[in-house]
Amino acid sequence: MKSNSESTENRPAEPGALTEKVAEQAALAQLPIEAQACRKIADFVDFLWDYNQRLNLVGTKDIEQIIEKHVLDAFTVASAFQKRSEAKSYVDLGCGGGLPGMLVALVNPALEVTLVDAIGKKCRFLEEATDKLCKGYRAPVRVICARAEELSKQPDLREHFDLGTARAVGTLKLTMELVAPALKPGGFYLAQKTLVRETEERQEAALLQEKLSLKLVDRQTFESLPSIKENVLLTFLKEKPTSAQYPREWKKIKGDS
Repeated sequence: MKSNSESTENRPAEPGALTEKVAEQAALAQLPIEAQACRKIADFVDFLWDYNQRLNLVGTKDIEQIIEKHVLDAFTVASAFQKRSEAKSYVDLGCGGGLPGMLVALVNPALEVTLVDAIGKKCRFLEEATDKLCKGYRAPVRVICARAEELSKQPDLREHFDLGTARAVGTLKLTMELVAPALKPGGFYLAQKTLVRETEERQEAALLQEKLSLKLVDRQTFESLPSIKENVLLTFLKEKPTSAQYPREWKKIKGDS
């Protein structure tokens, strides 16, 4: 899978160093996390780094950058989810490299987790990761290989989930239309955005947000965390059932975004 030079490139040399760095990021995100979860997440990062050498799952090839940026970013979502202790089910659309979906799963072993991606190679990675890390540790993680707009056309998955994310799929307007139909009334969509794009994307999404009965209930920024200081986490509450017209066909969603 990797050459000898790749096997040591950008990896911490000391045993346990990855686990320690994961614990550091959890503390920065104010996320209570057990030692076993830290070890599991460190194992996931190592597996992701290794896989990323041949399949582009995340942009950076530096394992410490994966932890300091992507893991910390995912931990902010997991921390927000822990405040919704009544939530039982979660869907991550366009999960790809498992961020934040796999990390949320490893932090919250009791949560029903569904990871969705349209690319077969990425789904195989997710399946391998769940097989390697989740068995005997938590409830099964479901991996569905499908386009995000097709998920809510399945009767058993429409308005099924308490929590939803779609980190790398597209604009706020686009992701709202994909996530909202999958959420129960009373469920929450957490949107990970950047400060530089937030105002414009919220303005573009305002009318659709109203049609989807989504209400912004929380906004969190991270200026004190240098590696994600440009990020913002928006939490939307779904107040009413979603009209059957949503989600529309992909070409219509994309054409309006």
